[in-house]
Amino acid sequence: MLLECIKAVDRDVRQGQETVRRARWLWEYINAAPPQLREIPFDVIRGLRFVPRHTERHPSDSDFDVYTRDLPDIVSLDEVCAPNREAVAWIPRARFAASPTAHLTAVYPSIGEPSPADVVRHLVLLVHHVAPKHRQSSILLSNIRSVYEWMENNRHSVKALLKPFAKVPVWLNIVSDMDDWAWRAADELVFDLTFDVGGRFVAQKFLLPYKLLLVDAGAHEFIVASPPPPQTLETKTPHPVVIHSGWNELRKSGQLLDICFKVEGQEIPAHRGMLAAVVPHFKAAFTGSFRESIISTDDAELPVYRLPEDEAASAFAVHSVVDYVYTGDFIRPKFSNIDEATAALNDLLDLMDLSNVWDLPELSNQAVNAIFELRLIRFDNCDDVLARAQACQMKVLIDVCRKTKDQNQWSNVVSIPGMPFMPF
Repeated sequence: MLLECIKAVDRDVRQGQETVRRARWLWEYINAAPPQLREIPFDVIRGLRFVPRHTERHPSDSDFDVYTRDLPDIVSLDEVCAPNREAVAWIPRARFAASPTAHLTAVYPSIGEPSPADVVRHLVLLVHHVAPKHRQSSILLSNIRSVYEWMENNRHSVKALLKPFAKVPVWLNIVSDMDDWAWRAADELVFDLTFDVGGRFVAQKFLLPYKLLLVDAGAHEFIVASPPPPQTLETKTPHPVVIHSGWNELRKSGQLLDICFKVEGQEIPAHRGMLAAVVPHFKAAFTGSFRESIISTDDAELPVYRLPEDEAASAFAVHSVVDYVYTGDFIRPKFSNIDEATAALNDLLDLMDLSNVWDLPELSNQAVNAIFELRLIRFDNCDDVLARAQACQMKVLIDVCRKTKDQNQWSNVVSIPGMPFMPF
């Protein structure tokens, strides 16, 4: 008998008859969850119109009602939202005039739960019909966040529905709520990218909680292949020892000597630089008030070592080599934007090249490690870095570039935004 009453109201609604009073009485009865309701499967009645809807559609601001789908005063359960779901589907669905009771929800747990298709449709309409006229609206921002959260929690259900919208800008790519709104398509967004480049954009902080959802929807992850762990060589000589032994070999072989002590008829040659670096007395003697004690003095300019063409390098590279000779390390370049990052990468590649020419394998490795640790390899420069690595046979960098290209095949496809057909 109850099912027949529901069907009768539905029939009269669809025929345009006045049913509001009967529907209110019927819904009040059903909302009390009478025992006979348990005999009626939810799927049997979900599409029948017998539920009075709220006259206002948006849960908090009736000004948004103009964007909603037209619905009659009496709707079906497939056309209404539970109170805790109103924010994610208020455009395609109505609100209950009287919310379902706990007893009714116990009988029909899914009552008022929007379908994945409704939520996806709601998102697209929010972005393309509502947002352009309500920029920076805190209410709309809250609704958008609610939609993203619902889809993240139901991402397996919405994955196939979002795929056709991979090139549609429906994702709010901002760092904070105060930023100007920037809409991006999933296919344009890349997680773990350092800078916007080549028509791809860094997925910003607002979208980070929805990473899995966005990847399902067509976003990308930039994955730089990991270099092999550094090998610890037990026979590696510490840099200070290299410096001292190198100076001593030059002394023994009589090379680059520039000072001599004459004592008791003996000549004891040495290098002023080494003496001054180790003995404070000689530092003062060679640089300060005792310079007159040096027999041979020459205030001429320092001789210039002119780099041959095959040793051409940037000032950064040469300066870094000199730093390395004295300290065993070099100062890494700093950057704050993509242009500076590109310059930093070129400097480090120049250093790698020069270290290779001058037979400084440890410094070459330091330059390559800096490229890795500063995350300077991008999908748009990977080919160029690979070519430079191949030119000086830097195997570890060659392997990382090749693997990075293999792991980011998406970067070879140009992203062209577009909107698929979407019925209401």
